[in-house]
Amino acid sequence: SAGDREALAWVIGRVAGSAMTKGWGALVNYANEITETKKLVKNLAMRLFRVDLSRGWTKARMVFRQRLENERTRRKQRDWAAGYLKERMESISNMSARPPKIVRASAISAVQSKFRQYRQEKIFDRAYPLGSTVSTRVQQAQ
Repeated sequence: SAGDREALAWVIGRVAGSAMTKGWGALVNYANEITETKKLVKNLAMRLFRVDLSRGWTKARMVFRQRLENERTRRKQRDWAAGYLKERMESISNMSARPPKIVRASAISAVQSKFRQYRQEKIFDRAYPLGSTVSTRVQQAQ
């Protein structure tokens, strides 16, 4: 029937179009591979022909790539350090300062404890000028 012929023609057209698309894709891939192979062979021939220049260019290329890598690493470290500093500054800005009364009291107690430690060490070494029998004002007041 006419409908079957039309459906069959449509299916054949689709299959043929798909096969042609795949064929052209394979042909383009093959052409690209051939072009790339020609470039590589030409490059190799020039490198073999000019060995003395090739060594210098190879080394220059390696040095250039190493410098790029060092710069990239330095940039990453700089960005990380900037982020870390920003984070620390934000955390410091969110902290509240201790009141002067508490700071003063802690400084005085730190000095007193250091002096007591110094005094005990000197008494133990028998080098404290006032001796071990001298009592402090607080001890005298008790």
